[in-house]
Amino acid sequence: MSGIFFLHVLVVCAFCGGFAVVPVALLAVEQPSAARPLGQQNLNQDSLSFQHYYQAALLLSDPKPDSALILSRKAEIFARKRNNPREISLSLSVSASALTDIDKSPEAMQEGRTALFLAKKANDTLALAWALFAIGYASGQRLDGDGSERENSKTTLHLLLEGLRYSLKAGDINLTTNYYNGIGRIYRKIGMFDSALVFHQGALAWAKKSGNLVQEGWASYSVAMCYDSQSRLKEALHYAQKSVEIRKNVGNDFPIALSLGGVALILGKLGETKRALEYAKESLVYADRSGLSVTRASAMERIATLSAASGDYRSAYTFYQRYAALRDSIIAREQGNDVRSLAHELEIERSKKEKAELVRQQTEQNARFRQQTIVAVAIAVVAVLLLIIIIAILRLQRITRQKQRLAEQYASSTAHTNARLDQMNQELLKQNHELEQVSNERAELIHIVAHDLKNPISAINGFAELFQDTSLEAEKTAMIAERIVAISNRMLQLVTNLLDMSRLESGGMHFHLQACDILPLAENTLLQYQTQAAAKNIRIYVQSASSHPLLVIADEQAILQVLDNLVSNAIKYSPHGKNIVVRIKASTDAVRVEVQDEGPGISGEDMKKLFGKFVRLSARPTGDEHSTGLGLSIVKKMVEAMNGRVWCESDLGKGATFIVELSRYTLGVETEGSYQKRVVS
Repeated sequence: MSGIFFLHVLVVCAFCGGFAVVPVALLAVEQPSAARPLGQQNLNQDSLSFQHYYQAALLLSDPKPDSALILSRKAEIFARKRNNPREISLSLSVSASALTDIDKSPEAMQEGRTALFLAKKANDTLALAWALFAIGYASGQRLDGDGSERENSKTTLHLLLEGLRYSLKAGDINLTTNYYNGIGRIYRKIGMFDSALVFHQGALAWAKKSGNLVQEGWASYSVAMCYDSQSRLKEALHYAQKSVEIRKNVGNDFPIALSLGGVALILGKLGETKRALEYAKESLVYADRSGLSVTRASAMERIATLSAASGDYRSAYTFYQRYAALRDSIIAREQGNDVRSLAHELEIERSKKEKAELVRQQTEQNARFRQQTIVAVAIAVVAVLLLIIIIAILRLQRITRQKQRLAEQYASSTAHTNARLDQMNQELLKQNHELEQVSNERAELIHIVAHDLKNPISAINGFAELFQDTSLEAEKTAMIAERIVAISNRMLQLVTNLLDMSRLESGGMHFHLQACDILPLAENTLLQYQTQAAAKNIRIYVQSASSHPLLVIADEQAILQVLDNLVSNAIKYSPHGKNIVVRIKASTDAVRVEVQDEGPGISGEDMKKLFGKFVRLSARPTGDEHSTGLGLSIVKKMVEAMNGRVWCESDLGKGATFIVELSRYTLGVETEGSYQKRVVS
């Protein structure tokens, strides 16, 4: 860690008054991997300042949540200066965790939700993992643990398990340890101690792997409490004593007091009252040093109980009086805080009403703007469709004139030889076939306009009329806007495919062939389809025969469009719960990309017309998705324009494999080897 970082931390500490000196034991803890990638970039001063405060907040998030909150707020200021959603999300996540630790769970939930929104906007795995942990941690602290909130606990567990998946993908060991401890804590609160034990033991393994003593102490203490709840007292005592040892090495008074109290509790149940009393008194010493009244009261009550059990009633009476006095002062302080909180809540309520009025006005303006935008989009779409129809009609007229000229030439050339007549007959048949194709295409275009575009345009028009109703609720307005976007996207896809096909056939699409690494292009394409695949519980894998770059001679944008078509088709025709595998194979002079699904397969009849235009196959999408019948035709033309080949191999009922083969660009490095399997979603 740089000297600049230490200087920033000490300056912030002195300015905020949150703590006097950063404990040496904390600075010795390995920096969380969440902070390390930021330091590897070429960053400006604001970004460096964000790093310093953010890293310091992470280091202090467990031992000193108040100080961590101050530092994370300062990190947020610099992140907002840069208007960086990822950095703002990370700062808010640390703030939310700190707010939970200081018993402000409602504020923590709000911060966590904002962090999650920004993480999704940034599409950052690590930010998503931190935001989900902050929400789950705050939600878990609000559970009563008496079994009455089991449904809420299920929701919290779902959040934490989803976040754990992102944390493992991001490779952040410290955050993963937090997740294991957090999930175990929820299971303990609802009385599922076997499940809790599994996750706390997992947290202990992760903490040992990373060398994080703070998390190792929490995990050891939590394992002890699980064994205690299962009446496995000897095992509970071992882990409780281990947590005392670890936490004394870290040097934070509150966790030490907590672990010493746990040892005293277990020894008391084992009947070793004298030893239990010694641990309880030592726990009170650390609790007094920590200044936490609740921890001190708990230690005093335990000493009073153990003293009475050992026959020392004088000490029991003395400590019980101290416990009662401290308990009364805590209650009085909480009541005073309630009065102040009420005044604060009234002020917040007034502010909320003012904000609600501003939001209402802004919503009305946005609704008017959306209505104008929708009308403009509809007009543009109709204009494009009319242009396509005009082009088709002009082409039909041109071919008709050619046919007429050929017929006239044929009529005037009766004196020519039989060979010439045969040649003209062949040309005339060719033109007739082309005319028939164009006529069919024109009919298909008219069908698309009548069915695939007329209904969406009518729907958009209907929704636009609904926007004129100013009494619509904000929730219904948002739902209508989402439907309009979905319908517009479907129309845009159809129009884009039609224009791409027209450009390919007319030679208006140009390809820039160069050396491209196929593996990252395939992985990026699959990542874009994570959400669509997850909606149908489909898992997507990519397998590469090499860890080195596999270069092909192709146009990068054309490859992306080809992969996009093949992967979207595989998802579209795959049943729920199936797998999709994308394999990349290399030979001496070519690279193959295979997209294999577990769908219904393709019949022999469908295989004959598979890559034709406007083809409707017997297989149907499994999730009511839309198909234009142009995608595979575009794929074939693009691959052949890049001097490649594309074909399909399929057995009916056993899925299908689409294969794209492109020329290889070699660099003289070894590329053969065993497959490397990567889970993409």
